[in-house]
Amino acid sequence: FYLPHRCCARGTMSSIIEDTVLREEAVLARVKAAATMILDEYLMCESSLDAALYVQDLRAPQYHGALIKRLLTTAMDKAPALHDKACTLVSSLCVRGVVESKDVEAGVEMLMTSLPDLEKDVPKAVEYAASFLAHFLEDKILPETFVHSLHLVAGKELGGKIKDKVAGLVSLPLGVTTTKAKIRVVLMDYFAHASLEATLKDVAELEGQRPGQELVKRVLVMGLEKKNRDKELASVLLSGLTTVYGSEQFYEGFTRVLAEVDDLALDIPDVVPILCNFICRAMVDDVLPPAFFDFVPDRLLDKQRVHMVRHSVMDLMQKRSSTQLMNIWGAGAKSSVDELKASVKQLVIVYFGEGDLDAALDCVKELDAPHFGHELVKRVAYHAVELSLGPDDDTHLRRGMALLKGLLETCILDKHQLTLGMQRCVEGLGDLSIDVPAAPVLLRRLADWLAFEHLVSPAFEHAVLLKAKQRAAHQAPVTAERLEAFASFIVEEYL
Repeated sequence: FYLPHRCCARGTMSSIIEDTVLREEAVLARVKAAATMILDEYLMCESSLDAALYVQDLRAPQYHGALIKRLLTTAMDKAPALHDKACTLVSSLCVRGVVESKDVEAGVEMLMTSLPDLEKDVPKAVEYAASFLAHFLEDKILPETFVHSLHLVAGKELGGKIKDKVAGLVSLPLGVTTTKAKIRVVLMDYFAHASLEATLKDVAELEGQRPGQELVKRVLVMGLEKKNRDKELASVLLSGLTTVYGSEQFYEGFTRVLAEVDDLALDIPDVVPILCNFICRAMVDDVLPPAFFDFVPDRLLDKQRVHMVRHSVMDLMQKRSSTQLMNIWGAGAKSSVDELKASVKQLVIVYFGEGDLDAALDCVKELDAPHFGHELVKRVAYHAVELSLGPDDDTHLRRGMALLKGLLETCILDKHQLTLGMQRCVEGLGDLSIDVPAAPVLLRRLADWLAFEHLVSPAFEHAVLLKAKQRAAHQAPVTAERLEAFASFIVEEYL
C-alpha cells in the first residue's frame, strides 16, 4: 500500500519542482527583456525615475544581479559614447535604493565570467568591461577591493588584464571625472563672483543629465564647508538650477549627499544641522518636495545621522514659518541691503501682528546681522508709532519696548546699535510726523522709557542726565525728583 503512495508523492514533487523551475526561468527571461527596454528608454529620455519604477514593477530582487549584467552587456552593443550613460543609470538605480551595491557587484561578476564568450561578438568587451568597472569605482558603487579579486572571477590572465586596464583608466580622466572637474571650476567661479546668470549659462553648456545630479551634490558639499554668506549663495544657486534641471537631478544629488553623510562628518562635525538647513531651504524654494524623505531609500534612513537629519527637518518645517526658513542662513547672508531691509520689515510686521516675543527674538538672532541692528530699532519704533491711534495710545509702543528690551537683555542687540537706531528715528521724524502727527510725543515717550531703564548706551544716558542737571541747577537745588522730571524733557531736546 505504501509503494504507490511514495511513487505518487515523488511524481507530485517532481512536478512541483519542474513548475517552479519553469516559473523562475520565465521570470528571469522577463527580467532580461525588461533590462533591454529599460536601457533603451533611459538613453532616449534619461529618466532614472522611470527606470527605477520599471525595476520595482518587476518584483524580482533575486534577479537584480542578472538585470545589471544584462544592462551592461546590452550597453556594449551601443556606441561607446553611450556607455557612460549606461553606467550612470546603474549608479542611479543604486542611489534610489531599487538595487543594492551587492547587486551591482553580482552583476559585474557575472559580466566578468562571461567575457570570453562576449569577446566573440564584441571584440572590445574586455576594454568596455574595464571602463564600466572604473566608472563604478569612481562613483563609489563598488569597493576598491573588488579589483583585487578579479583573478578569482575572470581567471588569472583575464583578471590581470582587466585590472591593468582599470588602473590605467582611473589614472586618466574618465568621462565622469572630467564632468566633476568642469563642475568644480564652474562652482569656484560662482562662489568667487556670485554671478548667478553667468553660472547658469555655464551649467547649461554641460552635456547630459549626469552633470545635474553631480552639480547639486557638489554645491551642497562645498556649501557645508563655507560661511553663511556662501551657504546663502549655494541655496540661491540650487533654486536657480531648477530652470536647467528637473526634479530627478535634485533628488539624486541630495540623496547622494545623505549617502555620504558619515564620511562628511569626519571633516564637518556639525554636518547634520547644516544639511538639515539646506534641505529645509530647498523645500521652501520648491527645489525639493515636502515629501522628499518618503522617497529616500530605507537603507539610508536606517543610518543614525540620516535619521537625525530627517527628524530635524520635520521639526523645523513644523515650527518655523516660511519667512524664517527663507532666512535660515541669516538675513546677514543676503547679498544686498535691500534684501536685509525686507527681512527686517517682515519680521517686525509679524511680531506686532502676533505678539510672540520669543519667536521674534529667535528670528532676529537668525538674521545674524548684528551690524544692522540700527535698522531694526528704527523699524520697531516707527511701526509702533504708526500703529498708535493717538498720543495717549501706548499699547503698540509698549510692545515695541518689550522687543527692544528683550533684544538687549539677550545680547542679540547692543546699546550702540540701539542709540544709532534712535538717532535715525530722529532724522526721519519730520517725514513721519506728516502721516502721524503724534509721532514726536510717542517717540519721546519711547526714548524716555529706554533712558530711565538704562537700556540705551552710556553716551545717550550721560547726555540726558548732564543737560537735566544743568537745567535743574538754574532753578533750584538738584534733587532726584527734579532731575527725573527735567530728564523727560531733556530726552526730547536730545532727540
